Amino acid sequence: MRRGGKENGRERGKKRANRRKESAVRGSGRRSCRRSGRMFSAEGTVSVYLMLLIVPIFLFNAILIDYSRIKLAGKQSEAATRAAVRSVLSAFDGKVLAYGLFGQGQSAQQNKELFEQVLHANLQVQTDAYRFRYADVRPVDGSARLQQMFTLGDQVVFKRQILEDMKYKAPLEFALNVFDKLKKTKADERLAQASAYAELSREVEQRMEQREERLDEAWDRIALLKQHLQSLHDSYEAKLNRLNELAGLIGLRTLTEVRQALEDISKQLEQANRQAEEMNRQLNYLNQTIAAIAISGAPDAGIAIGPLIEQASRLASALRSLNDQIRSLTAEKEQLSLLLSRIIEYTALAAETKAQVVRDDEQVLAREKEIQELLGEARRLNREIRERVDAGNATNSSGEELEAGQVFRQVALSDDYFDEYQTGIAAVLSAFHGFRQRLETSESFLDGFYEALIEDNDRYAAMMDDFYAKFREQEDARRARTSDIRRQKQEASQNLKSLLDEAKAKITGCPPQYAESTKAAYARLTGSDGTTGLFSKYMAYNDVSEEKDPRPEMPAAVSPEMLSFDMTDRLLAALENLRDELYMNEYALSKFNYRTLDAAEAAGNETGRLPDPSGHALPSQEVEYILYGFGSCEGNYMAAYAEMFAFRLAFRAAESLMDPDRQLLNAASPHLVLLLAFVEGARKAFDDMNKLLAGENVPLMKMTGNAVTLNYKDYLRLFLLLHSSNRNMMSRMQALIELNTGVDLTKLTTYVQGTDTTSIRLWFIPAAMNILQRIGLLNCKVNGNRCELTQTAVLSY
Repeated sequence: MRRGGKENGRERGKKRANRRKESAVRGSGRRSCRRSGRMFSAEGTVSVYLMLLIVPIFLFNAILIDYSRIKLAGKQSEAATRAAVRSVLSAFDGKVLAYGLFGQGQSAQQNKELFEQVLHANLQVQTDAYRFRYADVRPVDGSARLQQMFTLGDQVVFKRQILEDMKYKAPLEFALNVFDKLKKTKADERLAQASAYAELSREVEQRMEQREERLDEAWDRIALLKQHLQSLHDSYEAKLNRLNELAGLIGLRTLTEVRQALEDISKQLEQANRQAEEMNRQLNYLNQTIAAIAISGAPDAGIAIGPLIEQASRLASALRSLNDQIRSLTAEKEQLSLLLSRIIEYTALAAETKAQVVRDDEQVLAREKEIQELLGEARRLNREIRERVDAGNATNSSGEELEAGQVFRQVALSDDYFDEYQTGIAAVLSAFHGFRQRLETSESFLDGFYEALIEDNDRYAAMMDDFYAKFREQEDARRARTSDIRRQKQEASQNLKSLLDEAKAKITGCPPQYAESTKAAYARLTGSDGTTGLFSKYMAYNDVSEEKDPRPEMPAAVSPEMLSFDMTDRLLAALENLRDELYMNEYALSKFNYRTLDAAEAAGNETGRLPDPSGHALPSQEVEYILYGFGSCEGNYMAAYAEMFAFRLAFRAAESLMDPDRQLLNAASPHLVLLLAFVEGARKAFDDMNKLLAGENVPLMKMTGNAVTLNYKDYLRLFLLLHSSNRNMMSRMQALIELNTGVDLTKLTTYVQGTDTTSIRLWFIPAAMNILQRIGLLNCKVNGNRCELTQTAVLSY
């Protein structure tokens, strides 16, 4: 030990001696320079050059070293921040995890403490003096900030997490259970054909009813027109006969001549009456005179009376002649008066008849116009029926026509029918118009004129009788056929109504043992006593208004296709455009219970579900509530039953339309064929529903047999697809999750943003780092001899 110390002492002495020599050499150099009169020597130039070369290199290396250390510190700080944010997200709520959801439910203070703890752990400074740390990064106290946003109550976030959870399972399960079954068996084509038949039937039947109404009304008016024409015929026949009779009695005498003769006779009769009055006065005077003379008793009375008696005798004889003349004139006057009255009657009757025929012709033409309009409307409807049938014949992809479609070949009437109808009635009324023209221009009602008028009057009446007799048989057959079809449709509707009423009466199955508990659960979901339910809470949280869907009902007996085939049409359209809603539907079926879940689990058909879905607040009815949202088990079960029955009814009716009764095809009533298909379908659909509610599988269609079957869950899957665009459904799912877990989804965040500041000590030149930071080449803030870096990490589930 002592020897080593001596050797070290010698070495130090040698070094001091060498340094003194170097100083002496530099001093002598400076002196020699001054002596020579030069400021610097050649040897000093090299030293300065070396200094100018080495200093920039040193500065560059110093800046580069600190710059690289800052970058490394930034990477370490970023990694630590992300790790801290991930640690915060790792503290998710386990209760909603069973639903495939992730939400951070700790308090803000707990999350911040966890964030700082993990951040400090990742940036912990090693205190070991023998370990070198190139980038000694330290967190700045109080700089950690944590922001949490976007909760599971937000339907956008809720839907995104469901899609992520279901994107692998849902398409496969749906395709295997429903989509492929409908496509591979071509059941969708059969349904589409049946729906097209129903739509075509509805349109054609509507036009057929209108056509039959127009034809019925036209025929009724033709019957009235026949009665009217017969009445006119009888009236004109009586008038013509009277005119002919009057014309024969009147002869060639004119009204003027008769009036002049009557006036002359009247004057003669008046003069004769005055003469008779005068002669009566004179005769009375003579008789009084004779009587007076005879009473006087004069001797010469006899002689005096004789001439007076002779005069009175002559006057009486003249008076008798005058009275005979008066009677003759009176008789002649009466004959002329009778002739005058006949002439007046003839003139008035002729004028009245000609005026009446004008009015009657206008009235008949008006009636003809109404009948022709009705027939024209019926022809137009018949043409539309033919065009609609030609354009709407339902065939499948192979070009095969639905068997029941053959009935459409019988629905349109031939154009010849309308041609004969319209031309026949026009000919009848044209004949009446010809009668009017002959009557208007007729100047006499005797002989040939009279016979021609009688012939024209008989012609239109006979033509009307022939027309009516010709069409009556086929019109009676048409009306009888229409009446029979209406009767059969009414009977079919009544039978269908009885079957539907029977089906409605059998809608039961709500678990009675859970009646009270489910009542309380529904009260929490829908609200009661003025309180806001969970459903309304999530609707308000997402700022959406409740969508009012029509309450699902059983199909109507009059037009069952309006509901059944309308639903299948919407379903087929949805199958062609599968969207993200499909995942939502499968999520509902995999995370919530439904009516036949127990039977499905017993058969081993349910996997990957909640541990005990039957233990939820709404046992065996959650999916039905999600679909329809009624505040009772009965309401939701009835809605599901109604839609399921309508769907099965559509399938069963389609089967009947594929193999209809041949006799029905001749009835020329597509709607009757459709109604009877629904009657048969309703019987089978009722049996299907009993099996479905028992958890059994039911063949999709008769032609597929047991090779392709669907169960209750499969139909719920279809209905979820039908209602998948409804924003209400997601709110109901959220409400059920909170009801079952007791966790408020609006408090479970899914997005975390963490921000913190770290610093690193600068080794060399802080001023140079400050300059780099100012010109934007450095992402840290120089504070003394340390550089502070701020990092932000954003992560979400």
